[in-house]
Amino acid sequence: MTRIRPATASDNERLLAFQTRYAMLGGMPLRFDRSPDYFALHRCHSNDYRTWLAEDSAGHVKGMASMVVRDGYLAGEKQRIAYLGDLRIAPDRELARTWVDYVVDRLADLARHEDVQHTYCCVIRDNRIATQSLFRTGKRTRLGFRHWRGYSNVSIYARRIAARRADSVRITNASATDADALRAFLDQESRSQPFGCVFTADEFTRRLNAWPDFGIERFLVARNAQGRIVGCVAPWDAGRIKRIVL
Repeated sequence: MTRIRPATASDNERLLAFQTRYAMLGGMPLRFDRSPDYFALHRCHSNDYRTWLAEDSAGHVKGMASMVVRDGYLAGEKQRIAYLGDLRIAPDRELARTWVDYVVDRLADLARHEDVQHTYCCVIRDNRIATQSLFRTGKRTRLGFRHWRGYSNVSIYARRIAARRADSVRITNASATDADALRAFLDQESRSQPFGCVFTADEFTRRLNAWPDFGIERFLVARNAQGRIVGCVAPWDAGRIKRIVL
């Protein structure tokens, strides 16, 4: 017998161990090392998150999934959205069917009680098992996901050789006095991005405080000749909450 239930903080070590055993399949199998706290990454994205696990009668973890719920922009309008992630199950055909049914019910609950009408996820392109499970039509795959678009994830290793300067743009380190203008700039940019984050004053402050080793001083801000922010970047090492293992 396998049961599915909400996970709690006491399940942390078991969730981490399960992620270690089951990498995401593809041409280059990879996994995320989320130790020491599986839930830390979710807290960075939102205070509203939930994780479920499947376990057999002996208490062995057989599957897991997480969902983060937050405000996001779609067509420039703010709405409640969800991200489905960490969807992993051990090889078990019966559990696969039960698992899909369970996730479908949770998505329906979100739509009914929290007005979450859109959920998205990311899948490695050549992970055939995941793509068939999520996007194939049929009675057993009722999640209703449709392929939206592809993207490339690129790691850039570089070092600063020499300062570059443009007379019309001035780049400075951000300080507390830049917080309001920087938040407004980020929010405006997010409006044009599907599922872009909504940067309210409270959410921006939450991020600055909740992300480990992060803060307003991480930002470099570019201003034009009129003093208006035209760009920003915040170099940040996420190693304390997530590391990619190939």
